[in-house]
Amino acid sequence: MGFYAHSDRENDRNQWQLLKAHLGDTAVNAARFAKTFGAEKLAYAAGLLHDVGKYSDAFQELLEGRPGRVDHSTPGAVEAAKRFGPAGRLLAYMIAGHHCGLPDWGSAADESSLEARLSKGLEDYSAFVEEIDLPAPRDVTLPNLVPSAGGGFCAQFLIRLVYSCLVDADFLNTESVLDPDNAVFRHRPYSLKDLSRELDSYLVV
Repeated sequence: MGFYAHSDRENDRNQWQLLKAHLGDTAVNAARFAKTFGAEKLAYAAGLLHDVGKYSDAFQELLEGRPGRVDHSTPGAVEAAKRFGPAGRLLAYMIAGHHCGLPDWGSAADESSLEARLSKGLEDYSAFVEEIDLPAPRDVTLPNLVPSAGGGFCAQFLIRLVYSCLVDADFLNTESVLDPDNAVFRHRPYSLKDLSRELDSYLVV
């Protein structure tokens, strides 16, 4: 059985994006974005885990057209927290929130909190281990940053930076498959002068 990241019912299933490819490509690009501030290993793990919940049969049935909803974000957060220690806890925030925004830790009484989500019942997504090779815990490290305003501030700021890399990489990869005509424009070289000219032309019309 093939596992898919997205469906395009106008095309044959053989043209749907494989989930393994989506996770791998997103991980590579998230790591590339995060390399500038030394968090590429963290971002790579986030990319690999962000959609592992799509390995559930229930989610794959949604792609076929079955109505309903399946939480596909929390499973990756659970795996990160379970496997990667303190770095995994930071990953859990960004993975759990990659569609709906970063959650608060909150409490078990608040269903939207990260604490509650990490302990909730989930669809079986264990098939991901057959396709996704996660890095060893020793390889998922935090960047060597010198706190300038307290450790807590630095940690939450790091979460936001890597989260941005993950969300951007995820969106761009999805767009490249579902809307390739639009995606190609992102690779066109533009100067500020060119962009100003196009804006002026648009405003005149």
